[in-house]
Amino acid sequence: NRPPAAAGYYLLGSQRWEDQRFAEALDLYRFAACLDDREEQFAEVYGRAALALDQGADALRLFQQRATKPAVPPPAGVKALFAALMD
Repeated sequence: NRPPAAAGYYLLGSQRWEDQRFAEALDLYRFAACLDDREEQFAEVYGRAALALDQGADALRLFQQRATKPAVPPPAGVKALFAALMD
């Protein structure tokens, strides 16, 4: 009903992950993380899923772009970047 709502993509991604449709879940998690850059949970789940599927470099690149683009980066983007670097 609400295509720009990030929570819907996150929930659908979680369902796909449980169904072991990992590539689809990763795409949905990325959509959620991109649609709502203020929600830490979306970025964190995308980063962890990307690492699990050996696509951590893509997630890291996204987080680096988001954390360095605005004058004051959103805290969720910085935390996601930090978590990805630590992992």
